[in-house]
Amino acid sequence: MTAKGVNKKFFEFIKEFYYNQLGYKAEASLNRFTKNNYNVTFSISKYPGSISVRPEFIIENKEIKQIITEIFSLREASLTYMRTQGMFMAFECGVFDDKITYSPYNSLMPDDTNPNILSTGNYRYMIEEDTDLTPILEDHKHFMENVTIPLFDKMSTLEGIDSFLNDRILEGDMDFFMAENRQLILKKLNQKREILSGLIAAKLVNNPNFDTLLIRIRTIWEGNNYILDAVDKLIQYFDNK
Repeated sequence: MTAKGVNKKFFEFIKEFYYNQLGYKAEASLNRFTKNNYNVTFSISKYPGSISVRPEFIIENKEIKQIITEIFSLREASLTYMRTQGMFMAFECGVFDDKITYSPYNSLMPDDTNPNILSTGNYRYMIEEDTDLTPILEDHKHFMENVTIPLFDKMSTLEGIDSFLNDRILEGDMDFFMAENRQLILKKLNQKREILSGLIAAKLVNNPNFDTLLIRIRTIWEGNNYILDAVDKLIQYFDNK
């Protein structure tokens, strides 16, 4: 069987979970399932007779997308939030689960030489023609049920997006915020996409801590013009409203 055939077999197998059980719309040509403002895309790498599969979870809020489109471009506005299935996403969501950490599909395990959970790898499902897909589906379902679906539910509203992306920046006093390890974590979690999405959500829901949030973002990314120039354009946009 060709890699294309293996891909089709995998998609049809996992479709029962997403389409029949969760009510997602299937888009086979894109290896994607969609529902409301979020989708699950299976990123496929093809090899002779086999494929490597990495699940990606995407949230696209229309109000945030519209504002970013007005300021920047449609390309930059395509995603509100995106993560690949793995320990990093579980950590971000506050889920510490041995079935995820020590999954046989986790491409890099934490050990004594690699104790930092933020440096660990992502899941990869290696699939050939005769691969039993049942344990792969069960592993993926476990991640969905414990990490992704609760996150999708939380981020289904602007209030939820604001809380998820910004509470971690606002947490604690300045000593806690400025601690070296805390700064490392926040930089890992908050890149340009998360910062812009979080700021827009905070503004739209009238977060009373918006000014403090902005100060902390500028503190974290001091000297990074790529991010702070975008932040300045966003603030100018709101100031001109």
